[in-house]
Amino acid sequence: MPVETASVLQVQYTVRPTHCGSVRVHLFVDGALEATSDFLGWPGAPAPFSDLALDTGLVDLGPVPPGAHVVAVQAEGQVGGCNVGQLPDWGGSLRVVTSPLVSTAQIDIRPRSPSNKINPRSHGKVPVAILTTDTFDATTVDPTTVRFGRTGTEAVPVRSALRDFDEDGDLDLVLSFETGATGIQCGDTSALLTGQTFGGQPVEGSDAVSTVGCRSRHSRDD
Repeated sequence: MPVETASVLQVQYTVRPTHCGSVRVHLFVDGALEATSDFLGWPGAPAPFSDLALDTGLVDLGPVPPGAHVVAVQAEGQVGGCNVGQLPDWGGSLRVVTSPLVSTAQIDIRPRSPSNKINPRSHGKVPVAILTTDTFDATTVDPTTVRFGRTGTEAVPVRSALRDFDEDGDLDLVLSFETGATGIQCGDTSALLTGQTFGGQPVEGSDAVSTVGCRSRHSRDD
């Protein structure tokens, strides 16, 4: 089966209704073996085959680079049903699922602050830098798609700018978020940023945080 994609590739093989023997399938991508299933049964199979599944479930075949790819299925039978030592016939359906690859970005919450302290009760802003590295170009990130917070779905940036924040000769993306919109709670130890590049590639990154200002007004943080 030809597949045109640049993504994480998953497949699900299901035996056909007229199947009459137990098989397991070997799954190939571009000629390379990537996965082998457990043995599968067939509709109406007698014991001990009656307890076998009729499909593989979604099998992860890993990320594939951009371009055309070929997914192939090879069956291996076992004696039982219509298989008396040689698999006379087999077949089924193959479901192919692709999901976009997610690029990992290096982010720095409260840049130049080693403790990344955040007061969840603050009405201020939290700066976050997406850094350009040897493997990721921060200038490709579309700021309008970025979200930041406890799960990476909360706050939208109220300000963004490109500048060489870490002074390494390339441009980074620096954003600011309303603290109250991040959903960060007392005791949280990390925060997540998600977004997309201008080309639609998903991006995510995380960094540690330390929450402060969480005690009662009659106590104070160390």
